[in-house]
Formats: sequence, structure tokens, C-alpha cells
Amino acid sequence: MNNTKLKITILLLSLLQMGSIFMSPIIGDLVAEFSMYSASTCQMLMTFPNLVVVIMSIVTGRLDSYISRKNLAIIACICVILGALGLFTFHTSLIVMYAFAGLFGIGIGIILPLGATLISVYFTEDQQGQVYGLQNSFANLGGVALNLLGGTLAGIAWYFDFLAPLIIIPAFIMVLISVPNEKGIKASESKEKAKIPSIVYLYVVIAAIFGIIFNTMPTNISIFVSENSLGGSSFSSIVTAVFLCGGAIAGMFFNTLNKKFGEIVIAIAFLNLGLGLLICSQATIAILLLIGAFIGGCSMSLFMSRVTLSISAKTNPIVTPMALSLVLSSNNLGNFISPTVIGLLPGTLVSDRFLIVGIIALIGAAIVGYLMQQQNKIA
Repeated sequence: MNNTKLKITILLLSLLQMGSIFMSPIIGDLVAEFSMYSASTCQMLMTFPNLVVVIMSIVTGRLDSYISRKNLAIIACICVILGALGLFTFHTSLIVMYAFAGLFGIGIGIILPLGATLISVYFTEDQQGQVYGLQNSFANLGGVALNLLGGTLAGIAWYFDFLAPLIIIPAFIMVLISVPNEKGIKASESKEKAKIPSIVYLYVVIAAIFGIIFNTMPTNISIFVSENSLGGSSFSSIVTAVFLCGGAIAGMFFNTLNKKFGEIVIAIAFLNLGLGLLICSQATIAILLLIGAFIGGCSMSLFMSRVTLSISAKTNPIVTPMALSLVLSSNNLGNFISPTVIGLLPGTLVSDRFLIVGIIALIGAAIVGYLMQQQNKIA
């Protein structure tokens, strides 16, 4: 099997991991176009696929033993393509658009755990660190590309934004060429008795908490910029792009950090996120906000790369796909509920929330660092 071709396929699929971020440039257009609905109902079109991803990530872990990985990847690509085309074609009906946004979410919900599974199964332990890091770099670069491409296409007409996910077509072609037509091993067919180790459930909890904290920044950047008179929507887009570029660059250096710090990289991710939020909370000039966004953005690539690597190393291959699915689903659930949870915090200004959540992230870094050290002693 050609691992180079498979690596390229995984990285191309990863460009879509940020999911519905391509809709962010047209939220205002949606609210104006569907004025008969509340603004929150229109905004939920962008977050609805994330809810579907949470469910599908878990389902995909189960399907790995029943449907070949090539067929799962094909199904995912078809769902993304049909979802995008459906959103574009039926842009006059918000209800129908929700249905196609859900179909799009099914595709992304398969891609997320499948990519991690392909890395854990078809790459050696030495190769995995590098590929996981690159995968998360490409996910962040894809977020930037989808955001910019969506905004550019929306210049033709707002609903042309929905065509941005068609960048998955080259990945679809590579799937047909390179993904093995193999299924995972069913637990009932294995001579070994394999179960998900308890450490995975610790990662599940940590991933959910990290998702809640992480999503505080991208969902509040535009409001923060407005509150502090730092610019308009165009500057908010620049801050978001810098935030995602931080993740892309950090992913490229993950393998080096991982070799030196091991699982402590998870704590470093919380530290990065906390420092980024604290800097943003005190930003009274644009450059300070950009620095904070970049530092905070580095965290997701470091966090997800190390957690997925840890699970691959600590689980029996029979249960690895399910274990990865649980953690990825948990992280997406944290992202989804983040606005609700953060909205419960005291303070009316976004800067207050950035400050509080930043402090929580730093406390989280200390706790996670301690837990990882204890796990290493046990191991």
C-alpha cells in the first residue's frame, strides 16, 4: 500500500474538518434574507452541522467494523458534495437548507474519526506524530481557505458561498485511488477480549472542556472587535484567519514538541489557550488582539494531535476507532455547547469573559499537567 498517497488523501480530507465555517461570511445575509425567522434560527444553520457531527462521530466508530474504510470515505465525500449543492440549489427555503446542512454534517462526522483511524491503523508509531500534526495543520488551513473562498463566492450572490465545500472533489478522487477497502475487526470475531481503557474516558472529559474553552474565542471575536472599536467585519475576518493560521503553524511543529514533552503537550495546549485569551481580554490595540488570537489558535492542533496519538498508543486496535470517535465527538459537543455555557458567566463585556475563561484554561493546564504526569508514572 502506498502510504504517501494515503497521507495526501487524509490531508485533503482534513481541509473540510472545520465544517460549516464557510457560512460565517453570509450570516448577515441569511438574517436579512429570512427576516420572518429569528436571527438565532438563521445563525443555527451554521452550528447545526456540528450537532450532527457529534452523533455521526460515534456512529462512525461502530460502522468501522461493518463498512469498509474506502466506502465510508466515499459516503462522506458524497454527503459533503450533495449537502453543498443542496444548500446552493434550495437557498430559498431555510427549512430545506437545514436538511442539507444536516447531510453536510453527516459527511464531516464521518471524515473526522475516519481520518484519525486511518492514521492509527496504516502508519507506524513513529510516523503517526508527524501525520497527526500535519492533519491538524491542514484542518486549520482548510478553515482559512473555506472562509476566504466562501466570502469571495458570496460576492457573486450570497448563496454562492455554499459551493465552497466543493474543494473536497480532489480528496474524493484520491479516496478512490488510495484508501484501503478494508473493515475494522469486530470485537465478536476477535480472539482477544478488548475494551476501551478507562484513560480514554479521562480524555473524553478533557476534550469536552477544551472544546468549550477553545470555542470562546472564534464565537466572540467579532463582538469583541465591535465593543472595543478595533475595526469592522473585515478586521474580524483577519483576526479569525490569524487564529486559524496559529493552529496550522503549531501543527507543523507538533512532532518536535511531542518528542520532547510527550503527553505534557496537552497541558501546553491549555496554557497556550489561556495565555491567548488573557492577552485578548486586555487588547486595546489591534496588534495585541492579533497576537492573542495567534497564540490561542496554536492550541487546537497541539491538543488534538497529542490526544489522538495517545489514544492510538493506549488502545487495542479493535477498539481504537470507537475510542477516537468518542473523543472527537466529545470535543465537538464542547464546541457546540460553548456559547451557552460561556453565556452563563458573569460580565456583560466579551473582555470579561475572555479574562475568566483564560484563567480557567490556565488552571486547567496545571491540573491536566499533573494528571498526565501521574498517568506516566502508572504506565
